[in-house]
Parts: sequence; C-alpha cells; structure tokens
Amino acid sequence: MNIHMKCNVGKSERAMRIFFGAMLICLAFIGLIPDAAGIMATVVGTLSFFTGAISYCPMYDRMGMDTSKPKQGTLAT
Repeated sequence: MNIHMKCNVGKSERAMRIFFGAMLICLAFIGLIPDAAGIMATVVGTLSFFTGAISYCPMYDRMGMDTSKPKQGTLAT
C-alpha cells in the first residue's frame, strides 16, 4: 500500500478548518448541540480539525484539488 500525503490545504483554509473544527467539538461537548446532532458535530469537527492540523484532505486528493498553491495569474499573499 502506497500512502502519499502531500500538503493540499492552504494556510487560510487550514486556520478555518482548525478553528471551526474546534468550535464544533467544544459546542457538542458542552451540550449546546445535543443528541444525534452533537455526535454528528463531533465527527465533522474532528475531521475538520484533523485535516487542518495535518494540511491534507483526502477528498481534495481524490478530486485533484490543491488550495495550498496560488492559482496562476493571481498574486500570492
């Protein structure tokens, strides 16, 4: 099995994934998102946080997307 993980999540998207993932997890754990919705929020938050933390999204890889590089013709920030 060949596992190839390259960075395919950009800096600003990475920060948003980590922030919103952490927020979803916290809201579910303190009970503001109850029951099944809380479980779903925890799962989605964990996936979002994890993909942001490692700068790799398997779905982006499957779709051939890469937000870590600026598009041609745009200015890099």
